Amino acid sequence: MEWMVDFARIVRESTLKRLGQVKAEDRSWRAGAGAWSFAEVLAHLIEVDRWLLERLDGKAVPDVEPHPGTGARMDWDQGIAEFQRLGRERRRRIGRLIGTDLAATAPGGIDGFTLWELTFRRTLDHEIHHRGGLQLMLRYGA
Repeated sequence: MEWMVDFARIVRESTLKRLGQVKAEDRSWRAGAGAWSFAEVLAHLIEVDRWLLERLDGKAVPDVEPHPGTGARMDWDQGIAEFQRLGRERRRRIGRLIGTDLAATAPGGIDGFTLWELTFRRTLDHEIHHRGGLQLMLRYGA
């Protein structure tokens, strides 16, 4: 199951690669009304990482809800540094799950998710989803 830790590293590195391609003047660009900017995507992914860590700590926290405009209030470089730090912590915490029953209900189980669903579907797969959006924004937008 150590592949899970490596997979989390690969996902984060790939997302950071795309975020690293965003020009300073394009950070608040959005494809249209209601679409997220690059900065809002970064802010959301940071929030999701924090949510995961709180859940793994056993806290019963509600799902993350999108907050339009959060990226505009964030310093980009500090956001990137925090995203990197959270990625390292996420990998460390996933590593601690090795040898546990991933079909068990996740801590803070207000929603009945298993550890597998919480760590992979709700966070890693979620980041992959947004990474795809970042790639489209970079290629066809800003």
